[in-house]
Amino acid sequence: MPRAIDNDDLVFTVYRTRAPTTVYVKVITEFQKLLSVVGLDQRKEGRQRRRKITLHSFRRFVKTVISDQTNTDYSEWFLGHNKSPYYTKKEPERREIYAAKCMKYLTFLDYTTIEATGKNIEAKISEKEKEIRLLRQRDSVNTDAIANLSDQVMKLMVEVQQLKQRR
Repeated sequence: MPRAIDNDDLVFTVYRTRAPTTVYVKVITEFQKLLSVVGLDQRKEGRQRRRKITLHSFRRFVKTVISDQTNTDYSEWFLGHNKSPYYTKKEPERREIYAAKCMKYLTFLDYTTIEATGKNIEAKISEKEKEIRLLRQRDSVNTDAIANLSDQVMKLMVEVQQLKQRR
């Protein structure tokens, strides 16, 4: 029987815990593997030799962008820092601020390009499917031609044998 869903459950964990540290360890491990794969796993100089790019780098980037586009109070709220008793905007207004002032600076996907690329890939797949159909048709024609030639060669061999026997 599945476990009941609780509003405090973590979204991306398979562990039965509410402590995000277990998820964070897995996320950071996978993030470091990804950095290695894409060749961005350089380390800083110094005693601790930390990586140049970390998950915290993204957090700093988001904080900077949101502060530049809005204000420090909003960026602090966005990062989940303690709430200011003076920052009292309601959720619909906070959503509008994000959509209007922040999202385009934090979103790196060009959906037009992605859609065009997807259509291009679909067109290439369709073209390859046509090529495969043509090759299969050719293969079938070739198989029939080979069978026909084989039959003719067999007839010729029989005729040659008959001619040899007549001599």
